Order: sequence, then structure tokens, then C-alpha cells
Amino acid sequence: MGGHGVAVVSPALPFAVGRSIYLELNARIQAQAMALGGGGEGRKIMESGENRSYERAWELWKRKVTGK
Repeated sequence: MGGHGVAVVSPALPFAVGRSIYLELNARIQAQAMALGGGGEGRKIMESGENRSYERAWELWKRKVTGK
């Protein structure tokens, strides 16, 4: 699917929304780090298995969409 957009998957809707929202920001930051000769900090975080949660942000995103 190269060059045809992006597909985001997750075990629950809040995670899919969160991953979608941060996708572009993370890609920009990664490109900047690579241009600076960045190390493997991001890989270390991903390999640590630390669970990232979007619970607080999910409530904000829902309010923005529903107005409630």
C-alpha cells in the first residue's frame, strides 16, 4: 500500500484515534531526529513494552466531536 495513505489499527477505538492524531507529529519528529543523526531512543521506548494510554486525551477528543 506504499504511497496510498495510511492504515491505523488498534485493539480499541481510543487507541486508533490517538495513533492517528499523533502519526503526523511523530513522523515529523522522527525525520528531524534522523537528519540530526538521532540514536535509538525511540526504539528503546517501543521495546520497553511500556503501555501508552490515551484515556485523558480520549475524553477531550470526544468533547471536540460531540460538543459535550
